[in-house]
Amino acid sequence: MMDFEAANRIQRLRGELASIRNQAAERIRDLEAALGQARAEVAQARQAAAQASAVAEQAQASAAEAKRQASEARKQALEAAKQTEEVEQRQVLGTDSETSRKRLERAQTEQARNSRKALLSKALLVLDNLARAMEYEHTAVTDPAGLVAGLRLTYWQLNDLLEGEGLRPVETVGRVFDPKVHEAVDIDVSGKSEPGIVTAELQKGWYYENEVLRPARVTVAGAVPRRHSPSERA
Repeated sequence: MMDFEAANRIQRLRGELASIRNQAAERIRDLEAALGQARAEVAQARQAAAQASAVAEQAQASAAEAKRQASEARKQALEAAKQTEEVEQRQVLGTDSETSRKRLERAQTEQARNSRKALLSKALLVLDNLARAMEYEHTAVTDPAGLVAGLRLTYWQLNDLLEGEGLRPVETVGRVFDPKVHEAVDIDVSGKSEPGIVTAELQKGWYYENEVLRPARVTVAGAVPRRHSPSERA
């Protein structure tokens, strides 16, 4: 009788041991899956941080180029001032006519304006790069707050600089498409807006004084055919 009870007890213990082993194996598999997912998420975060760093470096390079353009514009302005001074001196000596002086002044004014427009066009590239860099705000893992704060400050400062130089943005979303200031690059067929209405802005457009420096690249609502019910088709 004792041998029978001992055998039953041993059998139960073996069953419990097998159950514990199965549970442990299942737990180990769950932990390995969680570890693999965590490793994948870390790799993805590192990749996003590297992309954000690359965009920031590109923005810095564009800013350096804009600074160089500004220096060149200042040199041209000094040269124009020197030429104006020479014209005034010749006028005092009576060697230039009033017509020649006005023609030279107009040429200098146009040259300075063209230099300014070229500088502003370069600065717009910096603004675009900074805007793209800020898109990595939610994925940056290395000092995200410092990175985003610096990019935002630079973006706002550059935007104020451009507006102070006579630039202002082209209005887009909700406006009727105007080929003079908008460049359509996509069509919205969702039917949520009236045909011809701008529904999304893909790249900002800018005015310089009263002239379009760069048109805005936009998505425009297109006409969507109305679906007929079976009774209407009959």
